[in-house]
Amino acid sequence: MLASPATHTPASRSASSARDLADLTSRELEVLALIAEGRTDRGIAKELYVTPKTVEAHVRSIFRKLDLPTDSTENRRVHAVLTFLRAPIQ
Repeated sequence: MLASPATHTPASRSASSARDLADLTSRELEVLALIAEGRTDRGIAKELYVTPKTVEAHVRSIFRKLDLPTDSTENRRVHAVLTFLRAPIQ
């Protein structure tokens, strides 16, 4: 059964995105914000004074918590950024 278009309004998407982001730690939100700025893992590591491996661990955790597809054809970074951008500013 397909959902009606009314259930996919910008407001409902924002509320859903906010719930998804609520599961992220403050550090994961910080990493996600830097991904949204277009930073690479290496750039994020330099900005946060951590190793690239630490950033990779945060990114994997973000993907898992946002329940993003593991299919290699999907760009999970883009999906994560879209979730971040759709959430209301707090």
